[in-house]
Parts: sequence; C-alpha cells; structure tokens
Amino acid sequence: MVRNWTRSNKNVSQCTRVAVYSLESPSVCSASTSGRPKLQICEDTLIQLRSLGFTWETISKMLLVSRWTIRRRVKEFGIEEETGHSDLSDEELDVIVQQFISQHGALVGCSIVSGSLRSMGLRIQRDRVRKSIGRVDPSNSHIRWAVTVSRRSYSVPGPNSLWHIDGHHSLVNWGFVIHKGIDGFSRMVVFLKCSTNNNSETVEECFIEATEQYDWPSRVRTDHGGENEKVWERMEERRGASRDSYLDGTSAHNQRIERLWRDVFGTVCHTFYYTFQAMEECGALQRTNKLHMFALCRLFIYQG
Repeated sequence: MVRNWTRSNKNVSQCTRVAVYSLESPSVCSASTSGRPKLQICEDTLIQLRSLGFTWETISKMLLVSRWTIRRRVKEFGIEEETGHSDLSDEELDVIVQQFISQHGALVGCSIVSGSLRSMGLRIQRDRVRKSIGRVDPSNSHIRWAVTVSRRSYSVPGPNSLWHIDGHHSLVNWGFVIHKGIDGFSRMVVFLKCSTNNNSETVEECFIEATEQYDWPSRVRTDHGGENEKVWERMEERRGASRDSYLDGTSAHNQRIERLWRDVFGTVCHTFYYTFQAMEECGALQRTNKLHMFALCRLFIYQG
C-alpha cells in the first residue's frame, strides 16, 4: 500500500515540478511588426498549473509576468472554462468522500481529501469539500478539530534550497522502516520508501535516486541518526564541507517532515499498525518467529 501511495504521489509530483521549476521569465517571440514583442507562454503550462489549484495571480508570479499578461493568454487559448471547477453534485461528491474516508481513516481533513480529488482530475471548491466531510462523517468532526496542528513560521529562499530527510518507525516492531524526503519550499515529496532496515546505505540510495530526478539540494536537514551519515558525506562531496551542506538536529526541529509523518501515519501506516497488532493478539503472528517475520516482509514489501 505504501508503494502504491508513493507511485500515485510521484505522478502528482511530476505535475508539481512544473510549478517548482517554472520560475524563469518566458522567452520573447521575435516580432515582425512594430510594438512590444510578445512573451512566449506555453498553453500546456497554464493548464497544468491551473489544474493543481493555483490561482491566475499566483501563476503570474511563478512565470514572472503580470496577471494581465496571463489573463490575455487565458482568453487567447480559451482555457478559462476548460480549467474551471468540476460539475459534480453534492450527492456524487459525498459518495467519493465517503469512500476515501472509509479507506484512510476518520482523521483525514479537507486538504488531504482535496488532494485526492485533484489526483482524480476533479477540481472542487474547498468549502464544498469541507461541507461534504461534515455530511458523511459528522460524528468525528470534533476529533478532526482537536488534532489540528498550529503552523510555525517557516521560510526558505526557493526550490531545492533545503530538503528535509527523516525515518518513520511506527512499524519498526515488525521490521519496517519508512524513509522520506521533502523539499522545504514546495513541500513536494522527493522520496518515500518502505524498507526492512535502517541502514545508511538504504537512505543514501533513496537520496541519490531523488537527486537524479529532482537535482541536488543546496542543503539537507536530518536528525542525529547514524543512518544519515552517507547522505552527509554525499552532500559535502557535492556542495562542500565548510558551508553547512547538512544541518542535523532533533526531529522536533525538522518541521516539514514531522508534519507530513502525521499524514502518512493517519492515512497509510495506521492500517498496517493495527492489522499487525491484531495478528499478534490472535496468535497469527509472532515477532520472535523468524519464519513469521520473513513471511510478513515477503507479503507486504517484496513483489515478484
């Protein structure tokens, strides 16, 4: 399930890369007539950014042009209607939201549900999503409000300025460790992998694969764990040893990653956590039995 979640998240990340890296001014078209040259703005870029939920004003800032330029291109391409909100009745929306909550738990909030809808190609107003959650699961509304996390101030200069890396150990009793990295500026997950060890080589492999896809970060932030040593070495080789290429501290200060661990456990890991607990309680799983643990890893991680 973690692997499927990672795969779908990576698909969204491919779209998000357009938003992360489209920070250069559009090129200028050569004009055959007098007057100011026309800026070259790709129609597909506007459609992709809009489909991710960005406003036209935000898109204009990403592309470093005025909002009026964006408005003219929107009218020229005829994409205003094409990228509007999805025509979905409250009843149809409630069915989709109910299915999502039943699969991922009652603590999922508006942002996670909205993200799931976007991955399905549906653009629904946040107010409608919030009301739908209240209709299909009113009994747990007070619980969702109780676990709301207050955001602290956070600021980095831009994409790839700082990556946050950490390991999640809620399933470590059964031999599973999840390693994750996130870009601090865009909050894009650059890697998410479930492994059967917490070795530095495993974290290094995840990190290098992420750099091949998203380029190298300027700095990384990790905790003090020895599993991060290989990443520290790679960063110093790439960026230099005297410029704080890696920042290590307590997990509590690794704000971006700690916030997302809550979402990962609440929407993914909790299913396996309580399943494994139930298996132990009924005697179907014994952690001291090597054959049981091998079968568990074979069933939930290894494929083919």
